[in-house]
Amino acid sequence: MNLPALQAIGGILAHIHQVKEHADLREMKIRREKPTAARKLHRQFLFYKNFVAVERPVIVPEGKTDTVYLKCAIRRLTAYHPRLGVITGGKFESKIRLMNYSSTVHEILELGHGVSQLQALVGRYDKCVSKFGHAPLAFPVIVLVDNDDGGNSIFGLASAKSKVKNFVHVARSVLLSRAKSSV
Repeated sequence: MNLPALQAIGGILAHIHQVKEHADLREMKIRREKPTAARKLHRQFLFYKNFVAVERPVIVPEGKTDTVYLKCAIRRLTAYHPRLGVITGGKFESKIRLMNYSSTVHEILELGHGVSQLQALVGRYDKCVSKFGHAPLAFPVIVLVDNDDGGNSIFGLASAKSKVKNFVHVARSVLLSRAKSSV
């Protein structure tokens, strides 16, 4: 599916979600545990858009600030890593996509609040992808966790998977990697 079609469908689903969520007076915890059909559909769409029908490699770090630091580093070091991005006409052009932890991603996909949510994503990824009749998986989704004790739990989950130099192949197009400490 092409990007304009995904954007149009995403806009429609976002509007429906906004209206339905405003009318749903249940507590947020209950909304997550027993989602409405509209919320389930919106979650499936966001999953498809962010992890299945991607148009370039996606890096999914633990949180919002990781994305900010990675973007800045890639912009600053384009001369050393031209496969990640280039400067064209004085403007940076990224060749990868870093996960945008918007309020919708936080709320619907339940991502962006640390390694426990990434662990849930890794655990359910293959099952979620198998529900789609069309799953191009043209580019990898790289889950990037900090090199600290928090990352041990997610690597424990993926320990049975085959290892590929500095990555653990988790499922289909998902790779798991630890961030190297600069200290």
